[in-house]
Order: sequence, then C-alpha cells, then structure tokens
Amino acid sequence: MKTLLPHSLTLLLLAILLASQPHGSRAQIRQPKSRALLVGIDHYQNAPTVRPTRGAEADAIETAQFIQTQYGFRANDIRLLLGKEATAARIKQEFQDWLIRETQPGDRVFFLYAGHGSQTKDLNGDEADGLDEVLAPYDVNWGGNSFVNVVVDDELDELTQQLVGRLAVFVFDSCNSGTITRGVPGASAKPNIEGDARYLPSPDEAKSLGIGVATRGGGKPADYTVSDERILTTKSGTPDSQPREAQERDLKLVDVRTKGAAAGHVIISAAQSNQSAYSMNVSGKQRGALSYVFAEAHQGRVPTLGELRQQVTQQIAKLQEVGRLRGKQRPSVEAAPALENKPLFADIKTIIPEAAFANPQSKLKVTLRTRENKTTYKLGDDISYEVMTDAPGWLYLFVFSQEQKASFIFPNQAERDNYVKAGTHRLPREDSFIVTPPCGKDVTIALLSSVDLKLGGKEEMTWQDVFDLLGSKKLTGYVRTRGVGVKKPQQQTRPASLDEADWQAASLTLETTDQGSSTKCKPSDQ
Repeated sequence: MKTLLPHSLTLLLLAILLASQPHGSRAQIRQPKSRALLVGIDHYQNAPTVRPTRGAEADAIETAQFIQTQYGFRANDIRLLLGKEATAARIKQEFQDWLIRETQPGDRVFFLYAGHGSQTKDLNGDEADGLDEVLAPYDVNWGGNSFVNVVVDDELDELTQQLVGRLAVFVFDSCNSGTITRGVPGASAKPNIEGDARYLPSPDEAKSLGIGVATRGGGKPADYTVSDERILTTKSGTPDSQPREAQERDLKLVDVRTKGAAAGHVIISAAQSNQSAYSMNVSGKQRGALSYVFAEAHQGRVPTLGELRQQVTQQIAKLQEVGRLRGKQRPSVEAAPALENKPLFADIKTIIPEAAFANPQSKLKVTLRTRENKTTYKLGDDISYEVMTDAPGWLYLFVFSQEQKASFIFPNQAERDNYVKAGTHRLPREDSFIVTPPCGKDVTIALLSSVDLKLGGKEEMTWQDVFDLLGSKKLTGYVRTRGVGVKKPQQQTRPASLDEADWQAASLTLETTDQGSSTKCKPSDQ
C-alpha cells in the first residue's frame, strides 16, 4: 500500500514507496535469504578427559535435512560444523560471517547447537546466581578456575543482537540450555535405551572430581556419573556436586525477554537451567531427545509456535514415562507474543516489524487502529489512524513494506510537531491519507518515546536504516536507563536512540487490494 496526503502529493506513505524505477519499470523485490548454521560434536579434542556426546553430529545432519524439507532451506543455505570443525573460534566466526554478514532485516536465520553445555563463574555481574552458561566446542578445556575455548552466554547475546530484524530460530540441544546443557555419559546408563546426559562439569566440579587440566590427548578421565539434577558422583558413590535449586534466571543463553523477543527471535532449549539434557535411542542410533522430538512435531501440518511448545513438551514427558528417555528434562520454547500463534518462519514480511517493535520492559501503553475500522483497503480509499497513549511523549508513525523499505509518515512536512499529551490522537490531524499502489501487506508502527528521537527527515529508508536509527545494532526492548536514575543530557548533540528512552509501540498489519477499484494492481504487486 502507498498513501499520499491529499494536499501534499510529494509525501509518500513510507513503507510502500519505491514502486517504480525510471521509465516506469517496477523495482525488483528482494527475496528473503535463508541462512542456517548447525553445530554437532560427538567427540572432543581433549578426550578422554572430556567425554563424548553421542548423537550430536547426527542431530546436526538430520536437522539440515529437516529444515530443507519443512521450511524450504536450500542445501547451499546451510553450513555444518561437525566434530573437529566446531572449535570455539570457528563457531564464532561462522556465526558472524554466515548468519550476520550474509543476512539483513527480513531474512531467515536458523542456528542449532548439539553437544556439551556447562556453567562457569560470572565475571561481569549480570547473573543472579553468579554463573554464566557456556557452549562447549570441540577444543573446550578446563583452565584452573575457568574454562578455555568456550562460547559464553554474554558472547552469544552480543552476536544475536546483530541479527535484529531477522526471523531467527535458535535450538540448543545441550545441558544448561534452559540457560544451555548436554551432560556426560552416566556409568549406570543403559546406552541403547536411556542415552547420555550432555553436561560438562564446571571448573569447580572438575577440581572436585579430580579432573586435571589436560593437553590434547592427555589428562586423567574421571570416573563419575551425572544424575538428572546434575549430582556428579564418583566411583566411590560420594556426591561431589549438589543439585542447584530451580530458579527463574535473569539472563538466558539468549535473553529472549529483552533482546531476542523484540527482534523476533525464537529460543528452543532442551532443558531448564538446573536439569540435564539427554540423548536417546532412535532406530538403533543415538539422537538428542530435543532435536528428534522437534522434527517429529512437524509431521503432518506445520504447527504454530504454541502448538510446537505443547507437542515437544508432551512428547518428551511421554518418552520419559515409557522409559525411552532418561531423566526429567523439560524443554523451553520462548518468543515474542506476536509469534505465538504462527508457525516458525511464517509470513516473514509482516512478522518482523510486528515482533521487533514491542518493549516488554516498559509499562507505557500504546494502541493503534484505523479510524475506518478496516484492515483491508482498495486503491483510492481514504485512510487515517487513531493512536491512544497513556503518557505524553514524542509520537512517530511509520510503515514497513514487503519490499523491505520503510518511511515515516508522521511527523511530516505538513505536521512537524509530534509531541503529544496522553490521550487519543488522530493522524493525520486533518484530512486523510490516500491509498495508492503497490498492493499487498504492510505493517504500520506507532511509536511513543520519552525522548525526541528526531526521526522523519528521510523519506525513503530500508528496514536496516530504521533499525540502525532507532538503536544502533540493538533495536530491542531493553531500556538501559529505565529506573536507574541516569540524568538526561542537558543538550543533545546527536539523535537519541531507544536505549536512552522509555518507549512503547503498537503495530497494525494492513492490506491493499484492487478489488472494487478502477485502478488495478500490477502483477508484481500481488
């Protein structure tokens, strides 16, 4: 949909511009990219000190086939890091090069990690329990009081923040994956039935168990087992690590409540933070329980996210009940509310803006509707908006189009003053916008900010331009200064970002059609 102010035909409804090139040719619509990085590690460099995680490489290989079949990823969209390829440096590099640099807002991203997970002492004070979660790559090792060659949750959070605007799915089939884990093999486990736990003892636990710092191929293998609550027991039967009390963690491996949720990310974890995750026997070979059940839940029609959560949880519990799966792991599926009733990767052209602009940290309330009470318009119709806010602030109205273009329609050349009081606001304040081509779905966003973001000066923008303007690489609901008592700068020398404001947004998906109109959409508009 494109709209024009009746008294200012030069002002275009932002998200739908760029409908034509010189000579009247239609701009080519960029098709969303898909990129997947799948990591699976069965055997580790410092074996036998670091025990294997059977079935992890099979998880990555089978998942590659699964996302091609169910979600249309192509073979050349997928990169596999298996075994010795999956070093800490390589995982981070491929994440940066393949998932971040090869994509832009509006694209699809899938990441799977299958292998050991663990916890280590928190070094920056952002964890309530004093522990960071870690992924254990092929070259992981213990280095005294800390791990060597791991991917820490803080590092992964920084990487995922750079995927703002992508519809991204992260699957962690490892221990401490509810904040990450796949434990170690239990000596008493029945390998063909119960499978292995995917948990790597922490540095403190390693010391208690007598596991020395190992060089490649060296090191003393400790004889211990892992219970479901991660009580590590030596051969003599003495518990060397007590179970940690179940608690709500303040930071996940990927923090969906602050960063991931606002960016449209889905986080699927094999177990809660105090539980072990296990492999199981599937047709004579080991598979991670989560990876296997995740694919099985897609048999038949593709489920919505809510249905996927229910099916995965119920199937894990059923496998435990009948004795096919050891332990009591309970998977976790987290995402923004806008994604709850949609399948993974559904309708990416409208879901990204809807999911991205929501601030779970703010208590501000913003609602948005059309004054005509419609969500479908035909070419030539008048359209106006009604925005309700419960607080004063600077109000912005902008649109995201299917072409991954965006523009601000308020404030505009005719109405520059966008500071509003609490209440109901009509936009535009007089007259209406006029619906013009192209046709299709667009997402209108109403954003209320406690500081002047000084937006609206540029008519034609990409989605990435908007994300960069609103919060650098962190367009998310995490308001760092909220409630902390940070003084407002006396004079702004640059545009403020969302990180410096209390803000909230509302979204509305609208569709333009030529039915009943004398003007027709071009074939490429459909």
